[in-house]
Amino acid sequence: MLSASDVRAAAERIRPYARRTPLFDVKIGDRRVLLKLEYLQRSGSFKLRGALNAMLSKPLDDHIVAASGGNHGLAVATAASLLGVSATVYVPETVPAAKARRIEAAGARLVRHGAAFAEAASAAADAAARNQLRLSRLPHGWPARFPETCRA
Repeated sequence: MLSASDVRAAAERIRPYARRTPLFDVKIGDRRVLLKLEYLQRSGSFKLRGALNAMLSKPLDDHIVAASGGNHGLAVATAASLLGVSATVYVPETVPAAKARRIEAAGARLVRHGAAFAEAASAAADAAARNQLRLSRLPHGWPARFPETCRA
């Protein structure tokens, strides 16, 4: 379980690299809704925050490997570029072309592997282990907790 001090420490670690995105407080009907505009983040999603924090929480590696269907890979590629390290992102062969272009434009080496995310993730884990590189994992036990997303 994360504590408030863990969150504050993470915020300090990523502060030089992540944008502080706006928070809009709106009312829809009789309900208050807070809208955090993370699409304005450098990688276009909140996932950059997690990638930066994961990479900065330990001594920085020269190279990082990740598997993704898109946004996580783009976040890792962007974080690696910001931190001056190289990255390889494994994606399924079905990755949308626009997402693949953005990952490559961020400076990562893109490897298309397999018909489903599980195959790309397995190839990424094998490559990281074989080359003794850090593997950036998706949070919350992914994909084990969500096997339906990994079927071919």
